[in-house]
Amino acid sequence: MIDKEQILHYEIADTVLVNLVKLAAMEVSGVVGVSTSLRARFNGQRARGITVIQTDAGLAVDIHIIAYYGENLERLAVQVQQIIGNRLRTMIEPKELHINVTIEDLILRPKII
Repeated sequence: MIDKEQILHYEIADTVLVNLVKLAAMEVSGVVGVSTSLRARFNGQRARGITVIQTDAGLAVDIHIIAYYGENLERLAVQVQQIIGNRLRTMIEPKELHINVTIEDLILRPKII
């Protein structure tokens, strides 16, 4: 047990936060996957579809997703923001949290024959 006088110090790796964000986003119906940003691809950068920036003030998350054609995209983006926010607040309790969702691409749902 930790004494009240002791201070607990811990760090959470960015890769853990990226995985948490990705798993949360994939829970939303209509999300196909995570994409790299088009801007990064055009600039020749190798970029993940998720960027997490940790500061003393809190967290900033950028996520680029692929969605199914026909979905209400505004509602989908809000649902992605909400579920990511809920998971991050539950698991790490950031002081501040900013989540930006970019819908990078659309694909057709596979036809079941």
